[in-house]
Amino acid sequence: MRTRIQFKLLALCLCLFASNLAALRADCITAPSGLIAWWRGENNALDQVGANHGVMINGATFAPGKVGAAFLFDGVNDSMSIANSPAFSNLPQISFSVWFKFNALPTNKWEMIITKGRVTGPNSNCFWLFRAADDDRLQAGVETAAGLSGVSTSQAFNDTNSFHLAIVTYDGAQVIFYLDGTPISTNFTTGNVRTDFDPILIGQRNGPGVDGVGDVMNGLVDEAAVFNRALTFQEAQALFDAGSAGMCVAPTLNIAPLPGAVRLTWTTNATGYLLETNSVLTLPAGWGVLASNYSILSTNFAVTNAIGGATRFYRLHKP
Repeated sequence: MRTRIQFKLLALCLCLFASNLAALRADCITAPSGLIAWWRGENNALDQVGANHGVMINGATFAPGKVGAAFLFDGVNDSMSIANSPAFSNLPQISFSVWFKFNALPTNKWEMIITKGRVTGPNSNCFWLFRAADDDRLQAGVETAAGLSGVSTSQAFNDTNSFHLAIVTYDGAQVIFYLDGTPISTNFTTGNVRTDFDPILIGQRNGPGVDGVGDVMNGLVDEAAVFNRALTFQEAQALFDAGSAGMCVAPTLNIAPLPGAVRLTWTTNATGYLLETNSVLTLPAGWGVLASNYSILSTNFAVTNAIGGATRFYRLHKP
């Protein structure tokens, strides 16, 4: 019984990861296509859409953010690190986005928001976003085989009161920096994004930086995401307009073993989903609605289903 239930859980995970992120509430938005990593900061460093999970460094923690919880960095030496993956390098296009809020802006202090690379000049970068010490502007960009392509705010950025959404896109020819849904800076380059073997760091850059600990951030980062294509103006605007609702998250189905049965429960964001079962793990054939013909409500609910020794697979499916 134990082995069978574990196999069912694995199968369920495969089904959920194969599903599209669907609109579960009227106010959240469906994630744009091309999303390859998404660190929500919901009291963990997990990647919502893949296996690029992060590690909290030196006591980094969580606090209320823009969309639920967020990563909290104290400006001393903590950050969040995601191991290098081929998915993040040598891309013909890329976009990355973060909600961020500074808690303190010390004079002459570099503060890294998200980086991949050492950010020390040519041949040391993949992509970056930080507040510069020399002019207090937000600076961002990507590096390709053609060189660095930076974009920035036109004036100093000194806000410590509110969250802001930064999105940087590269379509193979043009780099655009969006701040709060508005394009504010553009640059031009060509070629694939540089292959880089450094981790993605949130709240820090790789190496000692200027302050000796990677120019760490004092503030919060929420909903960090990477896409393998350039988001459009309309998509950047929609992500900002979604505000605290953010991108929609797929619901979770939990399976617990009982003597001769399984207990099925699901999370509260499953409105419009059906509870389905199958005797073999095939997609899309073979799946049928559980006998009671449920349309899952947006409340936690439990179903006990007898299995009679037979292997069964379960999933939540949005028609």
